[in-house]
Amino acid sequence: MRHLDRWKIKPVRFLEEDNIWEELVSRETGMDLEELFGRTRQEVRGLYHDLIQDLKRVHPNLEQLGQKNLRRIIGEVNYLQGRAREFQKEKEDILHYQFTRVYNRLRPRDKMQERVLNLLPFLMRYGPHLITIMARGLEELEGEHGFLTTAGEWK
Repeated sequence: MRHLDRWKIKPVRFLEEDNIWEELVSRETGMDLEELFGRTRQEVRGLYHDLIQDLKRVHPNLEQLGQKNLRRIIGEVNYLQGRAREFQKEKEDILHYQFTRVYNRLRPRDKMQERVLNLLPFLMRYGPHLITIMARGLEELEGEHGFLTTAGEWK
């Protein structure tokens, strides 16, 4: 549940919606690196164009040196973009692993928990008062779907 709290997603959304993964990826890693680095390259080229035009008046050889310098800088921007892609991919992979674990716990075999999970392991773990918690929770729920915590709260 800590992942759900951090993502600010209510568990019941896993029963009601199909687009949770897309929303989560967009929110957590949704920076458009192509657009960001494309804009950066364009701005650097624009600044260098103006600089080279001014430097040509100082000495004509500075134009060639400026172009060479620009290629190096664009190469560094490209390198940084590649590293950013790697880190973004790593972050998405971790997020996908966490999301899959949460999803499989909330929707085992892509079905409602009560249709797949056996109550006995939960009774063994939480004791007989779990029945009381569940009964009280069912009264509050009034026919809707939800997730009951061991503290007796519906989420």
